[in-house]
Amino acid sequence: MSALDTMMPLVSAPWLNTDGNPLSVTALPGLRSEVVQGLECTYTGILTPAMKALLGTCCGLAGTELGSIDFTGCWFLEEPSAVFRPALTLAVDDAERRWVAEIGDKDLPGPVWCVFPDPEVAVYVSDDLAAFVAALGGRTCRGEMRAWLQGDGLRPRRLGRAVERAQGMVGERQDAVERGEGEATHGRSEDSFGCPSREADCSLCRDNIRPFFARRGFPA
Repeated sequence: MSALDTMMPLVSAPWLNTDGNPLSVTALPGLRSEVVQGLECTYTGILTPAMKALLGTCCGLAGTELGSIDFTGCWFLEEPSAVFRPALTLAVDDAERRWVAEIGDKDLPGPVWCVFPDPEVAVYVSDDLAAFVAALGGRTCRGEMRAWLQGDGLRPRRLGRAVERAQGMVGERQDAVERGEGEATHGRSEDSFGCPSREADCSLCRDNIRPFFARRGFPA
């Protein structure tokens, strides 16, 4: 199943709680084809056919625990951290955490990160936009989102290893993720919402994020 196939049921049907009652989360209407074409001039990266198809069905979500979720790249300011750009800012929650998806050569943006404002650290959230929305929907429908946001699920941990050792490992780790052998691969959508491993280094401090993403994005 493609990422888009995973995504479409999540934005075309109501989200239900464990009792089968609809939740307040609302999928926002899709954009007209001419509006989607116009987005190509301002979108921070390549607007893939899969992303165009998604935008034609749904342009975002309203009423989530993270606030509004934007798929268009128009609602929030551009991600300030150059290590993530080009990136789609999906949401900025009440704690001013930025939820961003890197834009690369995938059908849908990803991976998705949660970037804390102070101190500036990031937590790996999901492999791509489809996995992010699937996890968001799963936790929301089970009533787990608020506890996850306030608990250990989003508690950033700094690397316990020396920077030199981390820099020596990031290339191997990145290659493994790209081959689908890494810690958060597509298909673990609900389980991958949060830290991809239980180890102390599952969240990277800002100094160690840069070498991990040396091959990603455009220069600042």
